[in-house]
Amino acid sequence: ALFVGTVRDEDEGRAVTALDYSAHPSAVEALRRAVAAVAASHPVRALAAVHRVGPLAIGDLALMREWLHRPHVARWWPGWPSAEQVAARYTPLITGADPAARAYIIECSVRPIGYIQCYFDVAASAVLRQHLEDAEHSAGIDLFIGELQLIHRGLGPRIIREFLRAVVFADPAITSCIIDPAHNNHAAIRAYEKVG
Repeated sequence: ALFVGTVRDEDEGRAVTALDYSAHPSAVEALRRAVAAVAASHPVRALAAVHRVGPLAIGDLALMREWLHRPHVARWWPGWPSAEQVAARYTPLITGADPAARAYIIECSVRPIGYIQCYFDVAASAVLRQHLEDAEHSAGIDLFIGELQLIHRGLGPRIIREFLRAVVFADPAITSCIIDPAHNNHAAIRAYEKVG
């Protein structure tokens, strides 16, 4: 399906500073029907439908804390943070108080499944800077899939490719992107190698 619309720069005398889409209540069922129709008419081994990646919101902080406490996430994102620590870390990303980073919830079929962030202060890190030719025009990303049943399913490379296209390299000033996994996070490294 294709949606084409025009966004006004004002609404009832107020400036429009952002636009956020949400799914219609019937979206999940419509997506299921579309996937079933494709599967019925084409011989495929696997089929996945991803709805969108949406900005992290204040209402997502409890979910973030829950994910950060799950063993498969906490292994790589250590700290077992309290609700207060999660709010202190992620609220500036939500409100824009931290302009060096943007935070998003990964959704699959309108269901939140993980977290991804993009940061633009790569040049401030001596460790990252040494791997880049032009750190001033580089971004970095980090992500995790919070739902255990969805890890090791091949979602990571697809999520990263779409995020690079739609968010990171949508900024014409960004010429390269880096991700810095733990050296022993072999599953993540394999996923990143598939992205290229």
